[in-house]
Amino acid sequence: MNPQNQEIKRITQESIAIAAYQILVSREDLSITAICNRAGVSRNAFYRNFETTDAVIFHYLKIGWEEYTKESHVYDNSKEDVTLHLVRYFHQKQDLLRALKKRNMLYIMEMVFMNILIPESEDVVGGARYLLYTTAFAMYGFVRAMIDNDFSDSPEDIAKMSHQKISL
Repeated sequence: MNPQNQEIKRITQESIAIAAYQILVSREDLSITAICNRAGVSRNAFYRNFETTDAVIFHYLKIGWEEYTKESHVYDNSKEDVTLHLVRYFHQKQDLLRALKKRNMLYIMEMVFMNILIPESEDVVGGARYLLYTTAFAMYGFVRAMIDNDFSDSPEDIAKMSHQKISL
């Protein structure tokens, strides 16, 4: 794909993703027609870029994460805890997460955690892969609790809790 077409595709995807976000947080009905109308694109443009509305929301969160990592230099310092940054990032998305919760769509957030924390690489196998899955689900659980508690805890509080040992 030539650079001009790539840029057009990126702009189209971004327009669709922003439109979906705006619809979600405004509590309007989320549909492909509503997204296309808000984004000013055709249904064909939608389907050339996404299969479902879930894929659009996933894309919105994923590109937001990529922007966050660049601005925060997340991967520049290997000693930094990526999971803390994930909590901070999602803490910034309170309006969207509340809207997703009302629509029973928080599973999309889980997909983002899986995508970020579990590489597609075949280099990660065995116990290491299981540990990555455990980390992804655990951090999703902490962020889910943060949402259920209506963001009453800071990302730093959640990070501290995630490192506490639990005695039964």
